[in-house]
Amino acid sequence: MDEIKNKDIQKYIRKIDKITDAKEGELVIVNGKIKDTAVKLSPKLSFPDEYEGEIYDGGFSGDILDIKFDIHDGYLIKRTEGKKNSIEHAEEFNLVISFFNILGIPLDFVSIADIILFAEDPAKHPFIAPFSTKAERRGKEVTIDVTPEESAVLHFALFYFKEKMKRNKITELLDNFKFLGYTNYYMFHHDYHLSFINSWMFIEPVINYLWNEAVTEKIGMVNTSPTKHERDWTMQHKIDELFMLDKIKEWTRERLQILRTKRNKVFHVDKRKHKRKVDFKDAEDCIKMAMMLFYKLLDNEEGNILVFNKIMDIRNKIGEATFGPHSSMYKKVSIKKKKT
Repeated sequence: MDEIKNKDIQKYIRKIDKITDAKEGELVIVNGKIKDTAVKLSPKLSFPDEYEGEIYDGGFSGDILDIKFDIHDGYLIKRTEGKKNSIEHAEEFNLVISFFNILGIPLDFVSIADIILFAEDPAKHPFIAPFSTKAERRGKEVTIDVTPEESAVLHFALFYFKEKMKRNKITELLDNFKFLGYTNYYMFHHDYHLSFINSWMFIEPVINYLWNEAVTEKIGMVNTSPTKHERDWTMQHKIDELFMLDKIKEWTRERLQILRTKRNKVFHVDKRKHKRKVDFKDAEDCIKMAMMLFYKLLDNEEGNILVFNKIMDIRNKIGEATFGPHSSMYKKVSIKKKKT
C-alpha cells in the first residue's frame, strides 16, 4: 500500500467534503489512511467493456519492473508498496508515463502538484485529496477509448519491455529511459528542439554504457580497464572504439558522429544561429537513433525499431483529438519500423 509521509498530508490535504462541517474553500486537516496514490491521465484513457448490456470502464493493469499500476476512470493509480515521499511518487508516475510515450502513446508528464491521494478517515469514509486544483483539472478535455484489441497489445508490449530489460540486465539505465519518453512526447507536440535534446540525453549514457561493457570485456579486468579513466575519452573516440570492437555497425557509427556534431552546435550554442537550429529532420534522425539504441539494448538486431500497430491506432486517436482530424499540425512521424 502506498503511503505519503505525514508532512505531505499536513501540507496538502484540503477541501475535504462530506466528512466535515467545514464550508467550501476552508482548509481542513483530518486524520486519514492513504489507500492509493494516483494522478489523472492527460489525455484520459478509457477501456470500455460491456456487461449485461451496460458499458463501463473495465480499466487496465500493468507493471513496469517494480512499479505496479492500474488505469481506471481516467486515473493512473500506483500500487507500489512502501513509504515514499511526494517527489519519489512523481518520479515513478513519470517513469510509467515514459514507457507509454516510448510505445507511442503521448501522455502528459506530471509534477508533485498533480498527485491525488485516495484515502479514508478513521470511520472508514473514503475521500479524495488532491495536492492542488491543477490535479483535479487534468485530463478533462479529452477522453480516448481504447479497444480490447488495443488493450491486449498494450499488455503484451509492456510485458515484452519488462522481460527484455530484466533478461539483459539493463535496469541500471532505467532513469535514462525517461529521456526517451520525453523525446517521443516533444516530437508528437512538434517541439523539435526539446525532442533532439532529450534524444541525445538518452543516447550519450547508452554509448557510455556500451563502451564500458565493450572495453571491459576486451581488457578482461576492470582494474586495468581504460574505463577507470573514462573522462580521458571523448564521445567521438568512444563511438569509433565501439565500431572497431564490432559492437556497432558502420552506418550506426557514421550517423552517431553526424548527430554528435549537431549536438555540439546545439548544446554549446554555436554563434551561427542557423547551425544550432533544430528542424524536423534533425529531431527525426536523433529520435530514430535513440529508439534504435533502445531496442539494441533489448537485444534486438541493430537497426530494428519495433512498432505495435494497434498502439499506433491509440496514438492516431490522440493526435486527432489534440490537433483536429484534418489539422496539418498532426502527422505521423515517418520512422521506418519493423511491424509486429
